[in-house]
Amino acid sequence: MVVTLAGHSFRADLLRECPVVVDLGCCRGEFMSQFIQMFPTYERFVAVEANPYLTAQLNTTFSDPRVGIIQSVVRQTVEPNCAFYFDLENEFNSSCVFRNYNGKPGESTKVTCISVQQVVESFDTVDLVEMDIEGSEWEILPKFSV
Repeated sequence: MVVTLAGHSFRADLLRECPVVVDLGCCRGEFMSQFIQMFPTYERFVAVEANPYLTAQLNTTFSDPRVGIIQSVVRQTVEPNCAFYFDLENEFNSSCVFRNYNGKPGESTKVTCISVQQVVESFDTVDLVEMDIEGSEWEILPKFSV
């Protein structure tokens, strides 16, 4: 059975009864919110979001102890920090890859980097990974070995 939540489709019939979910590039938490409503027996939901504005909102919105929110950029790098760029016209548009998000000049800040392996290493099984990390997908997918 294919389910679409917040524009992301996946096979729900492949999930365990109490799934572990990782959301890389959680943004405002639309996918997380809809997933939690549809699958309330989830074991753990880990949301990774680098944008400090969005991370603050996520921490306020999601108080369930099964939800973990990590403020970090998902990269395949040995550097502990990297530049993170904001669209000056919309603080929710951001990227660690594109300096001029949507062709507009951006403001930058330094953020912590984390690898996919670091995100999932504490779990025996991860049932679902949702990924929307503004261009970094191509960097981490070849090394995705979870």
